[in-house]
Amino acid sequence: MGEAASAGAWSLDLAEDVDLPGWVWLPEDMDAAQRRGWVDEVTPTVLELVSAPEGGGEPVSEAEIRGLIESGLDARADAESYAMYMVWPVRAPAAVMCHVNLARIEDLPAWGDIQGRMHAVEARNLGPGVQITTEVTVESDDGPEELVTVVYVFADDEAAILVNLEPSLPQLVGPAMVGIGMFVNALAVSRPDGRAFTAQPSTAPIITGDEWPSNEEGVS
Repeated sequence: MGEAASAGAWSLDLAEDVDLPGWVWLPEDMDAAQRRGWVDEVTPTVLELVSAPEGGGEPVSEAEIRGLIESGLDARADAESYAMYMVWPVRAPAAVMCHVNLARIEDLPAWGDIQGRMHAVEARNLGPGVQITTEVTVESDDGPEELVTVVYVFADDEAAILVNLEPSLPQLVGPAMVGIGMFVNALAVSRPDGRAFTAQPSTAPIITGDEWPSNEEGVS
């Protein structure tokens, strides 16, 4: 899973031991030798997770997985996120990027300006929050393609904790939702003075249970 992240004087940690197969924490600030060693260590584990059972599909090569992990590290180097994970949700060479961030309330858009479906969630350590799901259609070489983005927001009157999956194919986001729910439930944040961060109830325009499809996954 990875280690605690420090956001300035804020501290982000996992308050409980969570088993999340397919979640790979992306470290920062490695030199070339450290990076090679880390990729050598992680690649076989990921390959075992994503390879289809014998006779169950196209074989996945070690070089393919290594290349994707290298791309993930490049993305981590360019991102300003406090923590970042590659999530491998299915038996295929495909990953979803998950970011964890802190933000000031004044830097966030107003709820009314956000596009997407919103519903209330509750995390054990962070408190009440909002899950925002957005679907967009983009043009690809194979024609129109649907992408889904999921963002969790836990906020008080000063700061917000954001956990988001980058826009990805629905067949990847769907299987990743169980893991991200477990991750958000385990996440704990401490303020600079050592007090635990606890979100306040949101004023977002929440979708009611009657409006929300029954097969959607949230934080339990």
